[in-house]
Amino acid sequence: MKEKCIFIIGPESSGSTLIAKIISTALNGNTDWNGRGFNCCNSWDCDRQNSFIKPCSEVKHLVCHRSLPFGEISHWPPISEWEDLYDTSFILCTRDATISSKSVLERMKRSEKNRKLNLQKSTEIIKYILGSKSKSMIWNYETFMLLNEAYLMQLYKFLEIDSDFVPDSIFDANRKYIK
Repeated sequence: MKEKCIFIIGPESSGSTLIAKIISTALNGNTDWNGRGFNCCNSWDCDRQNSFIKPCSEVKHLVCHRSLPFGEISHWPPISEWEDLYDTSFILCTRDATISSKSVLERMKRSEKNRKLNLQKSTEIIKYILGSKSKSMIWNYETFMLLNEAYLMQLYKFLEIDSDFVPDSIFDANRKYIK
């Protein structure tokens, strides 16, 4: 029997780190994880030695977050290997493309050409997962900002997580990009 793992992926600045931290906290009660890589530690690349496939240590409820792409030098997650190794559930994060692009420009300093190519490849990966046998759900940042707790409870139901955890503060990070 394969070990279960929840994978949270989405284009850069899609809100995927936020929801990865929330899911891991709901499952493990640990609020210390930074939301990057596997939830075994706070090193985003602790799994680099094994091609980003396995965590560096055991965790009761395994969660992995990877932006599309991740790292300063763009890495792409090994989706097929994950599907072979784990009983996978994918949370596919989306956010308004204009706002996401502005955030990527501000935070990651990627060129316009790289942002467009990354978004195209990210879209292809998400479409692949939607067409695969893996369990998946699209998680939208703007919908979360609108519905808050109700949307979060729907996510927990989808993932079969028995939790009522809601972060103390949920604020809309889109506001700074809308003028």
